[in-house]
Amino acid sequence: MEQYYPYDGQYYNTVNNPAIGYNELSEQLVKSTRNAKGQVVSQVINRRLNKFDNLYWPYLSRVNVMELKKEIAKFYCTLTYYDEESDSFVTRKYYWGDFSATPCEWETVWVNEVNTYMKRPIWYKDVKCNLIDMGY
Repeated sequence: MEQYYPYDGQYYNTVNNPAIGYNELSEQLVKSTRNAKGQVVSQVINRRLNKFDNLYWPYLSRVNVMELKKEIAKFYCTLTYYDEESDSFVTRKYYWGDFSATPCEWETVWVNEVNTYMKRPIWYKDVKCNLIDMGY
C-alpha cells in the first residue's frame, strides 16, 4: 500500500520505482560495409546500449511530477540498476526521452499576479518517460 506524506501543505506519494510493464530494450551499434564479394564486414562499436522504455507511474502528485520534470530538464542522469549481462549492479549515464502525464485532479488557488482564483493540477495519472543509454 502506498503511503502519503505532507510536503509544503500538499501530499505526495513515495513511489520511487515505476509500475511493472516497462520495456528493457537493448541495441548493438555496428559499423558495417560490404566487401568486393558482397559479404558483410562489420565491427562492434562499444557495448550493447540499453533503453528503459515506457517507464510508467499510474498516479503521481503534482510535487512528484515537478521533481521528475526537474530531473528531465537536466537532460542526463546517472542510473544504477541491476544488469543481467554482468549479473551485478552497474552505474551508467542515461539521457531522458519523451515525457507525458495526464492531469486528473485539480485544486483552486488564489493567484496574486492576476487577482483571481485559478485551477492547477494536483494529481496526475499515466505518467510516462524513457531513459536511453549514452554509452558511458
